[in-house]
Amino acid sequence: AATKKLSRTDLQSDINAIKSDIGNWLVVWGPSYSYPNNDTSKPVDNAMFVAQALDKNDNPLPLYVVAIAGTNKSSVYDWFSEDLDMTPINWPYVPNPPQPMQVTTGDNLGLSTLLALTSDTSTAPSVTLQQFLAGLQNKNTISLWFTGHSLGGALAPLMTLALMDPKSRLNTSNNV
Repeated sequence: AATKKLSRTDLQSDINAIKSDIGNWLVVWGPSYSYPNNDTSKPVDNAMFVAQALDKNDNPLPLYVVAIAGTNKSSVYDWFSEDLDMTPINWPYVPNPPQPMQVTTGDNLGLSTLLALTSDTSTAPSVTLQQFLAGLQNKNTISLWFTGHSLGGALAPLMTLALMDPKSRLNTSNNV
């Protein structure tokens, strides 16, 4: 997890520095960060960005990765509010599911925080991840991967379910 905020330019430079190992990618949303109770004097508690694959000639490919940071070891908030709060609650994104669906309170808090993050893009200022994904064209040709490390690894499948499940209240028009 981030201990300091990276600008999009810095993140892109870091990605470019390892492109021989991971391929060519362009940051298209984020990075976006949150702080406990919006207190920027505290360590970052959640971070996320979206990158799009590029071919060897820097042409965009229909592959996007949503990358979610793991627990910030410097964030007491991350440890106690997101990692260690294991109290089960009902999954809030599917009203009246046919079977009970539950998630931990900490994971739900992390997911809610990520869903509220906004970032400028090349085409729109201050959009959420959901709005960014909804705006992608030719969705039937796109591959969308969600990934993360540690806490981000727990939040990535929850983010996928919240945004992609046809029964999710966040995907009522199947626009993601």
